[in-house]
Amino acid sequence: MELPAPLEFGWQMKPLESAKTTLQYLPDGRLELTISHDLLKGITPHMLYWWFTHIAGDMTYQGKRYSRQTWT
Repeated sequence: MELPAPLEFGWQMKPLESAKTTLQYLPDGRLELTISHDLLKGITPHMLYWWFTHIAGDMTYQGKRYSRQTWT
């Protein structure tokens, strides 16, 4: 899998190297991926809940449509 080219959103994103990831297989065969990164200032648990319950489909930002699932 190859990552898509970065999109211009008008702010500086944290570098990929600032995150630590782990990948493990659970006893029941599921795959667990954990991403630990620096705090995201101004982001609340409610905002994260909304994002993960609305992650499918497209979004509009600054008048342009983007897929939330750019890896597919």
